[in-house]
This record gives sequence, C-alpha cells and structure tokens, in this order.
Amino acid sequence: MKKIIIPIYQRVLYVHIGIPSEKTCKTYNLELSPTDIACVHETDGGIVVWFSTKEFNASLVAHEAIHIKNIVFDQIVAKPDFENDEYEAYFVEWIVETIEKVYKKYNHSKIIS
Repeated sequence: MKKIIIPIYQRVLYVHIGIPSEKTCKTYNLELSPTDIACVHETDGGIVVWFSTKEFNASLVAHEAIHIKNIVFDQIVAKPDFENDEYEAYFVEWIVETIEKVYKKYNHSKIIS
C-alpha cells in the first residue's frame, strides 16, 4: 500500500493494488468479497482505494477517481462549478496519474486502456 498526500487539499490517499492482507482489511475496514475488483473507502486516516490486479484498466481507475474526488470535495465542502470545472478535471487527472504511477512501480507496466 502506498501512502500519498493529496497536494492542496492536504488529505491522505492510500493506493493498494493486489490482494490485501487480513491486517490491511482490518486496519481500513475493507469488506471485500472474492468478486470485488475495486473499491474506495473513507477512513479516519484518509481515503483507501483498492484494485485487484485481475481487471485493472483505465476505465476502472477513472471510475474510482471520481469517487475519490467526491469524497475530498465533500470533506472540504467544495461545490461543483458547471461553468468552470477545470479544477475538478485537473484533480481527477492527478488522481488517475497517481494511481497509474503506483501501478507501474509495482507491476512494471502501463494501464490497459
């Protein structure tokens, strides 16, 4: 699991790729079933995003990135601006790129489109 400080918003994001240990599940209250392929969970210590390696792809990362963005924006009480959503787009882009870096570091390949 990789701990990342989210710049500007000063939140903690934990990125976990692969089968989590029993200790990880207990620590972050992850309740995963064998059919789960990804989840985002808000904890007291930050936001945990988990991906299995069996179906890791760009659309799944983008999907979970939106959940992460929504949790952070809810925490900081940010409201969407439909006239100028660039800050949201840049933040989601940062989340996706960050998850991809963790994936590449531990799996030595690129996200499958």
